Amino acid sequence: MKPHICCYTNANAEAVRRTPITSRADLGYAELFVEVKPDALLDFFVDPPSDATAEAIAAHEFVAKYGNSKMKARVDRAFGQHIMYSAEILARQHRTFIFSITMAGSSARLCRWDRSGLIVSRSFDICERPELLCDFLARFACASNNQRGHDDTVEMATLEEETLFRDAVTMHVQKQLGVEGDALAIAVVEHYKAGHVMAMHVHAVDTENTPCARGT
Repeated sequence: MKPHICCYTNANAEAVRRTPITSRADLGYAELFVEVKPDALLDFFVDPPSDATAEAIAAHEFVAKYGNSKMKARVDRAFGQHIMYSAEILARQHRTFIFSITMAGSSARLCRWDRSGLIVSRSFDICERPELLCDFLARFACASNNQRGHDDTVEMATLEEETLFRDAVTMHVQKQLGVEGDALAIAVVEHYKAGHVMAMHVHAVDTENTPCARGT
């Protein structure tokens, strides 16, 4: 299973096209996803009345409940898919959060997922209030990587940093296993893949008051 709609940056779109259709690697590039259910009854949540007081909202049962076991199973499956997609993206990318959109019939909700849970908007009908969805998408398209949820303390390593990392891994594996030649190259592959090395900015203060260090 995959989201019905996935959005990518222009830079990552070509990499996604090269991935097999059965692969889930494309979720490692997703910026935003939209899950669409044609049945309006498959909304996971129930909004409080628009004029509800703060006390009533605090006591409101936001998660939808269904007496019909078949309908409950359908709703649970739909919500489970959405959770799975979000978890997969957060597992594959260096992120602090990710946005998604869920639709049930013509009703939509905006979602913000992080590693502690979910924040979700009230439901709105895209036929009656299309400007809400258009405004969100327009703002998202113009947002920075950080505003879209990417962790800006992590980025692709430079060629020099990747070389340092590869040499350090090779030295460590050689010392640990005591192997040379092809055996060493095979062992290093378990820990290093060219073009897949990330660098992290580690904020710290050393004895010379240097405010930031960079690690690979």
